[in-house]
Amino acid sequence: MRIIFHFSTVLLLVLIVAINCAADQLTLKNNDRLTGDIVKFDGKVLVLKTEFAGNVSVVWEAIDKISTNNPVYVTLNSDKTIFGQFSAEADRLKVALSNNDTQQFAKNEVKLIRSESEQKAFQAEEDRFKNPGLLDLIAGSVDLGYSLSRGNADASTFNLTLQATRETRNDKTSLFATSILTKTTQSNRSVTTANAVRGGLRYDRNINSKLFAYLLTDLERNRVQLLNIRAVTGGGFGYHAFESRATSVDVFGGATFNREKFSTGLNRSSAEGTVGQDLTYKLNERVFFKERFAFFPNLTNTGQYRVTFDASTVTMITKRIGVQFTVSNRYTSITPPGVKKNDLLFTTGLRLTFAK
Repeated sequence: MRIIFHFSTVLLLVLIVAINCAADQLTLKNNDRLTGDIVKFDGKVLVLKTEFAGNVSVVWEAIDKISTNNPVYVTLNSDKTIFGQFSAEADRLKVALSNNDTQQFAKNEVKLIRSESEQKAFQAEEDRFKNPGLLDLIAGSVDLGYSLSRGNADASTFNLTLQATRETRNDKTSLFATSILTKTTQSNRSVTTANAVRGGLRYDRNINSKLFAYLLTDLERNRVQLLNIRAVTGGGFGYHAFESRATSVDVFGGATFNREKFSTGLNRSSAEGTVGQDLTYKLNERVFFKERFAFFPNLTNTGQYRVTFDASTVTMITKRIGVQFTVSNRYTSITPPGVKKNDLLFTTGLRLTFAK
């Protein structure tokens, strides 16, 4: 029995050593050690899956040594990807390839690291973006808002907004439509104080990592402003001026053709220039901000111009439901007599998101 006990103890110790040897190990600069399986490295933080603590994120600069048992995909700053077991110490990194060859690099040359499962998931997503189906990669939202007051004056406001985007690695198609209707009843007299519908379609095509071309069509109707229809078509070029995890800024410019019809009988057509910018900002996982500004100088009747401004903030309550606050402004320098030049819409309500 004593022999069997000693044999079991030795076997258990061998298994423990084997398990530890089979795991990836990190040694930090403060001499702490972590054992687990490397999941990924995104350029700043390395994620290690541990047995009892789950995924642990470690800042790359805090790591002194790395040794892996399982092969991983290492992507360098040159976008070259190598598959093999790797080890790192101080400022050097070694990758042992399957053909018994070893390649060495400076630690700061490493751009990405992915485990085999992470690489497969990444490749599947890349293939999906490169060869999407017609209804793939569509994401968007529906905004709903309604307010009602009763008393000395009865008033009701309803607003509806639809946004949808289909974005691949090379292009992006965007569709939007928004409407607002406000009616007030006082002394048995009903007055419409807001009745506007705006919508548009835009297509962006990347020329390279920074430059893109775009085509657009915008439609607008505003009964209170006596505008029966404004149809704008055009295009131009844009530049991805800044992009990070949380923020992206695009600037664009081009030309459009504007056709307007008013209920007063005024009809006019004009060529316009276009200058504008887009901003998106992610405050955290739940709060998002998006804004677009565009200036349209009239090239047919110089001195006239239009300005559009749209901004919205969304706070997500759940993965699919949020609360949105939206400001949409349209300014026209020349309007029919008795019509104000500026038209501002402010809406708030629920946002329902969808994605495919």
